[in-house]
Amino acid sequence: MALTNISKFLAFRRNTETREGMCPEHGPFTEYKLPTGNWSGCPACFDEREKRRKAAETAEARRIWRELEVEAAIGAAAIPPRFQDQSFDTFKVCSTEQEDVLRACREYVAHWPAMYKQGHNILMLGAPGTGKTHLASALAVAIIRAGGTAVYTRASAISQAVRETYGNNTGRSEKQVLEGYVTPELLVIDEVGRQLGTDADKRVFFEVVDMRYERRRPTVVVSNYSMRDFREAMGPAMASRLLEDARVLLFVGPNMRLDSRIRQAVKTEMPSKSR
Repeated sequence: MALTNISKFLAFRRNTETREGMCPEHGPFTEYKLPTGNWSGCPACFDEREKRRKAAETAEARRIWRELEVEAAIGAAAIPPRFQDQSFDTFKVCSTEQEDVLRACREYVAHWPAMYKQGHNILMLGAPGTGKTHLASALAVAIIRAGGTAVYTRASAISQAVRETYGNNTGRSEKQVLEGYVTPELLVIDEVGRQLGTDADKRVFFEVVDMRYERRRPTVVVSNYSMRDFREAMGPAMASRLLEDARVLLFVGPNMRLDSRIRQAVKTEMPSKSR
């Protein structure tokens, strides 16, 4: 097959009309008249165009592969489906306080290498429905897209995962479970508060916080507590570890989830005007 193709090419060269051309970039060249009636043009220019085309195709293939990797990483991060598509851009800003917390999250991602090196934490505190989980999830997704690793979990899920090892039904030890929460570069722990009701829950939570603290792994803690209630609930040892290298973001404002439902209910129940 290869010899046949070479023979055809040589026959084409012998029987094809040629002419001399001048390329402003590569100088003199010989071009051939193609079966279509067009001329082949400068071979060096053709080679460069092919290299650019192949480079563009390779770059596009890498972009698609990277996007697939990112999507897989987002799925592995256990971010709730409701929040996987949320981003900083979709966060509704209705007050200067919301502008402040959004800006802080953007800055954190923009300086991620330094934040990671310092083990810089973020505490998101405030009433329910004020956008904490939205921004925490968006922050985790942004870190993944920036090339980092992130995992989302709830405080109760950590305790549950450890309790499941006691019956040895999972084939994993408590140490292995805890290591799974320490390994990610960023860990988002949502719903930190009254879920830590027992001493066992608090011990497990402290283990995760302490191990990440010792390894300088950044943690985002999300809680409905106020700062005073958070300090009291965590206790001095845990609070000091979380707050030592941390930025506290206070979320204020109405419950956006309830407000949207109320507006929808009012819209649905609004009587139509008679004509």
